[in-house]
Amino acid sequence: MNRRQLLGLAATATVAMAGVGRAWAQQADPVAALTECIDHHRKYRACFATKFRTGFCDFSGFDGQPTTPEKLLRMLTVGGARLEQLSQRGPTAALLYHLRDDGPMDVFLLDRDGPVAFERTQGDIAAMLGGLRVTLDLETRAATRGATAIVRKKEAPEVAALAVGIAAVSERLLPGSVGRRLASGGYERLLVLPSGAVGQAPLSALVLADGRALIDQASILLLADPEALFLNEDNFPDVSMAAEAMTFDTRSVFSGSKLLVGNPAFGKVEGWRLPPLPGAEAEIRSVATELAADDVLTGKAASQKKILASLRQMQESGGIAYFATHGVSDAVNPMDGSFLAVAGGLLRGQQIRKLRMVYRHPLVVMSACQSGLGKTFGGGGYGLARAWYAAGAGQVVGSLWNVSDEGTSYMMTRFARALAGGGETVEGALRLAMQQTRDNFSSDPAIWASFTSFGNPGA
Repeated sequence: MNRRQLLGLAATATVAMAGVGRAWAQQADPVAALTECIDHHRKYRACFATKFRTGFCDFSGFDGQPTTPEKLLRMLTVGGARLEQLSQRGPTAALLYHLRDDGPMDVFLLDRDGPVAFERTQGDIAAMLGGLRVTLDLETRAATRGATAIVRKKEAPEVAALAVGIAAVSERLLPGSVGRRLASGGYERLLVLPSGAVGQAPLSALVLADGRALIDQASILLLADPEALFLNEDNFPDVSMAAEAMTFDTRSVFSGSKLLVGNPAFGKVEGWRLPPLPGAEAEIRSVATELAADDVLTGKAASQKKILASLRQMQESGGIAYFATHGVSDAVNPMDGSFLAVAGGLLRGQQIRKLRMVYRHPLVVMSACQSGLGKTFGGGGYGLARAWYAAGAGQVVGSLWNVSDEGTSYMMTRFARALAGGGETVEGALRLAMQQTRDNFSSDPAIWASFTSFGNPGA
């Protein structure tokens, strides 16, 4: 994209404002909006790094170097080349979100040719997602990974209510020209840079303009860092080295260590009731078979001491750390209050973020309730997934809500099988597992759309 094309985008863009209960349109400057979006995410990137390092960061008062027109043009050029490189695994596009201080949300779609769609939408996405959670009946049907009734097929009134809820969220997050281009562009992978509560949405279940679920168009990855797309040449000798550093090598899952934890002997933990998870133990053994892993930690063997020792070994070896256990996300105190339950204790976000897996970057899978959630900021979520990423994980797979034992075991076994096949990225393997679960186990999105992947694009 050259400067003339960039200015042409500004001159021709019409922004459809999709409101709740009413729709209206206005003109907006997409170049200025995109500059603000990039500055917004760069600010939060720096603030998240500072917060992990020191424990403090005033997000509202942080001022980074603004993106100049020349810098924007360079970033879009690099971003286009980056998407072209990633398209070797299938045509790849990027969705950028910016929840503006004045209420609207800006949505940009980029591919290797540069920005191809821009919309500004109205509506409280957090409230919409809250309503969708009620419609999915998440809190009562799967309050733990314990025994719960699996809904294979919903009744007609439930289906209708669910369709309305998903359509409303889809209109907000895939509005107008963005949704139409996604449906027609032939993209097979979608990189999403979230803002606010966007990362907590079941993106895989959203509906495109042609009626298909987004997961039937493309695999989906939540980017942890805007530099995974735009790359930061200041930190590397050249762009190719920056691209390599911000790409997750899926082959490393099988060349490194394998830490598989399932159904620990929880014991008594003050303030929490943690029932046994026989389904999680069956899951971890099935996953071990798919991944050809011999060492599985269950019961009392799944202690915090053993787990932390294995994780420290991954600082040199990489590999995969897989947890099938109870999980809790704390939206108020995400590092101290969020945890994965292990034998005789809790593995908290604060402990995770202090790990230093900087030489080899493992895949972390948290097959546990709420493990992909946390506190939401303008730059995305801040919880266990980001703690793992800050510690050095290349990608993190986690859940968006409380998950059922049986349904999770079914889907994650197929995820491991697709990953072990060697032809898929992590995000691609998760897509296949979701589709197989929806088509062969349960059409209920509360089952098949419950997981997300977070981190750097796979290759």
